[in-house]
Amino acid sequence: MNALQRPWVAIILSTLMIMLLILFPFSSSVHYLITHLIFVEIIIGLVYYRKWVIWVTIFIIAIHLSLDALILKAFPVSAFTDSLIQFLLLVFSYKVFDYHATMSKRFSDTIQATQVGMWEWNVITNDIYVNKHWAKMLGYTVDELKPLTIETWEKLTHPEDLKKAYNQLNNLINQEQQIYDIDIRMYHKNGSIVWIADRGQVTEYTKDMKPKILRGWHLDITDKKQVEEEIIYQRDLMDYIIEHMNSAVAIHDKDLNYLYVSNSYKTQFKIDEDIIGKNHYDVFPDLPDRWKKVHQQSLQGEVISSDRDKYVHDDGHVDWTRWESRPWYDKEGNIGGIIIYTEVINTYIEKEQELKETHDTLQTVMDDLPIGIAINSVYPKTEAIYMNDNFPKIYGTTKKALMKSNSFWNVVYEDETYREKIKQRVISDIKTNDPEKMQWHDIPLTENGEIKHYVTAYTTPLPNKDLFISTVIDTTKRKKLELSLEKKAKELFIQKEEIEATLLAIGDAVISTDSNGKINAINEIASEITGYTQKEAIGQIFSSLITFQHETTKKELRCPIKRVLDTEETIHLENHTELVSKAGKEYLIEDSAAPIHDKNGKLIGVILVFRDVTEKKHKQREINYLSLHDYLTGLYNRRFFAEELARRDKKEHYPLGIMMMDLNGLKILNDAYGHEIGDKALKLVAKTIEETIGSRGIPARIGGDEFTAIISNTSEKELLKIKQQLQKNISNRHIKDVELSLAVGFTIKQDKNTSFTEILKDAENQMYKYKISEGISARNKTIQAILNTLTKKYELERKHSENVSYYARLIGEALDLTKDDLQELEFSGMFHDIGKITIPDSILNKTDKLTKEEYNTIKEHTTNGYQILRAADEYSDLAEHALLHHEWYDGTGYPEGIKGEDIPLFARIISVVDAFEAMTSTRPYREALPTEYAIKELKDYSGRQFDPSIVSVFVEKVLPIIEENK
Repeated sequence: MNALQRPWVAIILSTLMIMLLILFPFSSSVHYLITHLIFVEIIIGLVYYRKWVIWVTIFIIAIHLSLDALILKAFPVSAFTDSLIQFLLLVFSYKVFDYHATMSKRFSDTIQATQVGMWEWNVITNDIYVNKHWAKMLGYTVDELKPLTIETWEKLTHPEDLKKAYNQLNNLINQEQQIYDIDIRMYHKNGSIVWIADRGQVTEYTKDMKPKILRGWHLDITDKKQVEEEIIYQRDLMDYIIEHMNSAVAIHDKDLNYLYVSNSYKTQFKIDEDIIGKNHYDVFPDLPDRWKKVHQQSLQGEVISSDRDKYVHDDGHVDWTRWESRPWYDKEGNIGGIIIYTEVINTYIEKEQELKETHDTLQTVMDDLPIGIAINSVYPKTEAIYMNDNFPKIYGTTKKALMKSNSFWNVVYEDETYREKIKQRVISDIKTNDPEKMQWHDIPLTENGEIKHYVTAYTTPLPNKDLFISTVIDTTKRKKLELSLEKKAKELFIQKEEIEATLLAIGDAVISTDSNGKINAINEIASEITGYTQKEAIGQIFSSLITFQHETTKKELRCPIKRVLDTEETIHLENHTELVSKAGKEYLIEDSAAPIHDKNGKLIGVILVFRDVTEKKHKQREINYLSLHDYLTGLYNRRFFAEELARRDKKEHYPLGIMMMDLNGLKILNDAYGHEIGDKALKLVAKTIEETIGSRGIPARIGGDEFTAIISNTSEKELLKIKQQLQKNISNRHIKDVELSLAVGFTIKQDKNTSFTEILKDAENQMYKYKISEGISARNKTIQAILNTLTKKYELERKHSENVSYYARLIGEALDLTKDDLQELEFSGMFHDIGKITIPDSILNKTDKLTKEEYNTIKEHTTNGYQILRAADEYSDLAEHALLHHEWYDGTGYPEGIKGEDIPLFARIISVVDAFEAMTSTRPYREALPTEYAIKELKDYSGRQFDPSIVSVFVEKVLPIIEENK
């Protein structure tokens, strides 16, 4: 409470004024002054103790008039006039102050009731004021937020919305707009997001009419935003469901005008125009009256549907539909129109008709089959749910008799002992679930004790059911014929020998001829291979139908049937024999032809047994090829190389040249681009070697990146020429913009006195000598090509690497590093992200938030860059900085988790400038951040992520240079 507001102060002042009036005579000028001071006191009373100021004023005026009347001994007209004027002014002022106080309290109560957060921002000092409701919306008290500056608001505002808010505030300050009005996200104390409606305007200006004070208010609209998002989600979900449901949807008003149609509706009814607002009957003028009646019924509140409805169009074509018509209601509960769900089911109807036709056809076929078919259970009861007409006929009974539960065994088998025996055998065989056992051949059926029929039965289980498909064949004729043949076979020696020969050739192709070479039998396998059916082949001269030739020369070979007929001896077909089929297809075959003699030893024919071994031969050759060739390049492999060296260790091959070759930089290619690119490089090198050497020698791949060549009857001059031509050709080959390079060494074996071990070692040493000198340059070129590929492919990466390199050098200069160290630091900045060449494009270019797996993949670029750089001598010193530039000063970085001074100085420098450059550059996922924001982040994370001393040097010494050079 202000001192003037205390009641005892007012009492003392009033008493003092009255005493002064008494002390000073009426004629005194001081007396006149005191009367006006009394009026001033009254005015002060209006401000600080208005409740009783009128009564005090009346009291003081009464004393004043009384004193003046005593002194004048008459009514003090002048004092009365002055007092009256003062009192009237007092009453008027009292009313004004009272109205102002009432309005102020009403405004304060309104703010209190609405819980609106009020704010004020001094643009000149950057100080802000907020009321308790403003702080309470974010879970704070005002004291917790102090000191209150514009930075307080920035920290609490979502970064994405901060930029938009500043755009409007800047427009407001620049007087380009009158009102600041934006919805922003702010961080609650508990970490959650609060949506705020932020409104304000300039309320005070400086003398030169520049904005000084901005005032506004905050309103929590989180619930509103959530409701809006939920409404949008529900609407999108409903649209998605409608657009992807099988049924087409159309919504009409009461007059059957279209309000909405789904895409599937347009597709099903082949509508390619906008029909919204058009009448349903205008779009479908041939709509039957019965459907118009349905529409009217739905408009009366009925829900009507049909699963199958035939719609015949005026042009004659028919659509089968499944539909439902139902009313929809407005918010007052009145019918606003109808919704029609329609699905054209032509395909379903067609399939149904096809199924019925198939079923009918299958039923006819099943009934007409010469075999019996039934679907039945076997145990614990034998019951049939279906059987065709032939099933009971073959068993010599009726369908009615067999359809009775468990009647099969009693009806079919009259002998009780045999019945139980066959029943148990069938049940036992079925329980094995072995298809070979679930068949019973030539089962005898008796009538009055005599065998009247033989049947062969098969059973196949139905999946996931206790039912079986049973088939039965009447084998009476075959069995009786078989018994008859068995009886006669003993007397027919020729037939016996044919049977034996055929049995020996089971599974192979078999052709038999008579003594004139005419075909009298050909099995199915032989028909398949030769292309001749039994009808076409039987009775024809074998040699006139079938030709044999040599696989490679294609020279026709003598007919094996003629050879056997001439020699009467068994012959085996020559290796590489091909049979040419009727269609001209060539089959590699093997096996034999044998003579057939009668019981007296007379030659009566020939039997030719053969098999198709084409695939077998090809696989053998493929195996042989792979055993001698490199699987990747197709060149000969180490095994062939060793064998060929031994074969050529002869006088006629001397001087014998050995050339050793090694692909430079293969490991770098594999590390940077993956083994698939490395394999492509090896194939390209192999092809170049093969083309360059040509017929002069035999090239081979003997290791991962090692190749060799054997060249007979050569000279050192010729080998040098081959080497130069090979290196020239290789230099013109590029993989991912990387120029390929070979280290080549060679030597010559003059005679047998020098061992191959020494020769190979000499060639290898020479190759490694060149690899050391040439390989360094090749690897360095490869590293540079990889960086060029990365920066050429990603413009952002090029700018990023150049800026990091430049900023890093500026820090090095500020630290007074040596010239050599500055150059290494500059290169480290340029190459620090080279490992990103191994990261998939989809991750590097992703605009959304990375998944955990994608982030882990990104983190691998440090170790990948390390592997790439350490492989090249010129850049090996940079590898460590590429590996460790994401380590944090507090030890929580990656990949090693080292901290403080254990992190190399250059890696600590790159860490700072890498982060600054990334923040202040445009990225696929965001716009560039302000320099001030980046500086604040560096300072905030100083000591945690960044070396504080490096941050200090960068901010204080380097940034001014960067800003000056922009």
